[in-house]
Amino acid sequence: SIMDATIHCRTGCSVFDVSHMCGISLKGKDTIPFIEKLVVGDIAGLKDGTGSLSVYTNEKGGIIDDTVITKVNDQHLYIV
Repeated sequence: SIMDATIHCRTGCSVFDVSHMCGISLKGKDTIPFIEKLVVGDIAGLKDGTGSLSVYTNEKGGIIDDTVITKVNDQHLYIV
């Protein structure tokens, strides 16, 4: 059930495959400052080749959706 899955996620561990979801690449010198205006997190502080779970927020700080952002390098992000 949904409740069983929720309890398992909160008390154990779960893996969610995001490979079926649309991924996009953002490239350019202003990529990181741009995305940091939209999400919560220190994307600039990520090491190249690493990623982080984050959330998109609206103008009031409410959560719109979650996302995984991978910093390929300082001018290239891959976002799912």
